[in-house]
Amino acid sequence: EDHAGCNLIGAMAQTLSRSDAKNKINRGAFHRKVVLEVVTQYGDLLCYAQPKHQRDKEVVLAAVASSSWAVKYVAEDLLQDDNFALDMIRANPMALRMLPERCRHDPDMVLAAVSGDGR
Repeated sequence: EDHAGCNLIGAMAQTLSRSDAKNKINRGAFHRKVVLEVVTQYGDLLCYAQPKHQRDKEVVLAAVASSSWAVKYVAEDLLQDDNFALDMIRANPMALRMLPERCRHDPDMVLAAVSGDGR
């Protein structure tokens, strides 16, 4: 139980203000761990990440779960992957509105968005 409390305190201590998060990702955009930490809180800051992180499925899903706006910065090859598009919708149903038009007209993707609670 004591360890659970420590983890909670550690997690709270890692909460960044938006400006601190932006500064952190600008300084460490090449470090995956830094990018993952920042986009988990502020998904749209994926725009400051290097292209390799914008293609990293784990980083992208963390960003999209945090903010549907992150979809704007996802690598094109991931946007073309219908299975991954469904994963993004499951992470955040609002992501559907940011996905390419073909996704917004796909019955499976629309169903995933409207039936998912997102978070």
